[in-house]
Amino acid sequence: MFRLVATAICLMASTSLYALTYTEYTNRTDWTNAVGSAATEDFNAEAVGSFTDNRVFTDFTAINTNSGDLVTGVRAGTDGTNVNGTNFLFFEAVCDSPDGIELVFNTPVTSVGFDWRNTDGSGDIAQLVVKVDGEIFLFGPPGAGFFGIQATDGAFQTVEIQNTPNQGGCALYSFGMDDVSSSAADLDTTYFNVSNTYTDTSTDPVDVTLSCNGGLPLQQNYSLAGDADVTFTLKDFQAGVTDCTITATGAPEGYTTTLNGGDQCTFENIYGGIFNCDIVNSAGAVDYVVDLNWVVGEDGSVEETYDVDVTVNCQSNILKVDGSVVSPSTQYTGSLGDGDSVTLTVDISAGASSCSATQEFSQSGVEPEASEGCTDAVLSTAGGASCTFTNTVFFEGIPTLSQYGLAILALLMLSVGMVGFRRIA
Repeated sequence: MFRLVATAICLMASTSLYALTYTEYTNRTDWTNAVGSAATEDFNAEAVGSFTDNRVFTDFTAINTNSGDLVTGVRAGTDGTNVNGTNFLFFEAVCDSPDGIELVFNTPVTSVGFDWRNTDGSGDIAQLVVKVDGEIFLFGPPGAGFFGIQATDGAFQTVEIQNTPNQGGCALYSFGMDDVSSSAADLDTTYFNVSNTYTDTSTDPVDVTLSCNGGLPLQQNYSLAGDADVTFTLKDFQAGVTDCTITATGAPEGYTTTLNGGDQCTFENIYGGIFNCDIVNSAGAVDYVVDLNWVVGEDGSVEETYDVDVTVNCQSNILKVDGSVVSPSTQYTGSLGDGDSVTLTVDISAGASSCSATQEFSQSGVEPEASEGCTDAVLSTAGGASCTFTNTVFFEGIPTLSQYGLAILALLMLSVGMVGFRRIA
């Protein structure tokens, strides 16, 4: 007797994850009544055989995401994993591997449904898990049945079916699906999926605006927090003529905002379907400046060069020294003299960092007086930081006298001489 196990089925947007609203179905009749017209691939006209890369069907392309290990193909209805006694799509994943199969639809769809059977006997007892644009749906019990979803405020184009790793067995050891049905998105409606992320842990919102030269957007503006997403919907536009642009403003100071990797989110002569706009706010780099000052301990001037070896250690990489690009490193060592400074440009793209500086003397007569900002100085998008070392130079040997001092010394010497002369006389 086989023990039926779980499968993880992930339905994803083709490039990024976007939150849409879905209705879940486990009965094909209910799903069909809700979505209306749907195209169905029953695989009965397809030749039986495996494929290592991909295979093109009428409404979608099936892609083997792990051609080295995943067994994928069309099998006959006599196979033990068959769903209804006719040809079906079969795949078999390696244990504890997320690899599976992708179904990439030719055009955006708003719903998908399929009959399935899992005859895995490995002992994995996890339930079936479905991710739709980041949403997870659980349905069961494991064994066989129907599963369908319908997006009510957007569309998707890629369905990925995966094994759930680390569940104690091979969740897709022997899995079949048949009668894969989908409902095409309304070509009179266009969806703009927008995501907003930061390169660090910030979650500050940005203002996202959709601007078109035609059509009726259901909403034009959103305040979109970091690590969040939203979908604009545009109706009643002129297909092949209408242009739309998405802009993002209001990121905190210190961040650089990039849309679609620098290509911007401008879409010309649109037709119905899905367009993606990925907003990335990057925290770049800030400066850590180390200054060195001298204080003369006695009257006079510094007549020789007093250099100090300065070492700076940072949590993240130092990218530039005094404006010149260097090999990324978390440490800098250099020599500074009186009034000198060094500017280190430090990477904060992954979040706030900190730097500390120390100094080491090689000459005698030099002692540290004070330091400020030289220990665990915080660097963030709010700004950089600075460290100031103040050192004292003490003169050694015979002091230098002014001309008045020399005159007084001459008179004292003369007086001593006269006293000595009288005693001799």
